[in-house]
Amino acid sequence: MAPTRDPMTPRRIMQQLRRQDDEMQLDMTLPRRKGDQGPQGAKGDTGATGPSAKVALGTLTVTQTATLVVITAGVRTLTFTGVSGALAGDDLLLFPTTALPAGYAIHNVRCPTAGTVEVTLTAPLLAIGATYSIPCRLVALR
Repeated sequence: MAPTRDPMTPRRIMQQLRRQDDEMQLDMTLPRRKGDQGPQGAKGDTGATGPSAKVALGTLTVTQTATLVVITAGVRTLTFTGVSGALAGDDLLLFPTTALPAGYAIHNVRCPTAGTVEVTLTAPLLAIGATYSIPCRLVALR
């Protein structure tokens, strides 16, 4: 006659899982020996400090006036030409020098061609005759 095995009842399965969990907990709490630190590498030479990557391009006033028609609220891109020192492909930053008016946000600025800067911003509705003006500092990272 062949030996019979105990059927795996849910209770026996839970007991076995608890035993395995206890063994794992015990294994995780045993202290581990830390290995020795490896050899220290040679200190490299200190490099020369180069010029700053920041190039101040002066000021730029982001402004718009609704002269004949209402300008709807939303995202818009304004183009400024004759910006001295701006080179095509420059990475540009635009910093408002005063607090932004409520509802305005400057998103990005780019230089598609030398001397031309495009500023993308969100602005509220401008009624006929209304205007806004945001003085900014323009910086290129080169």
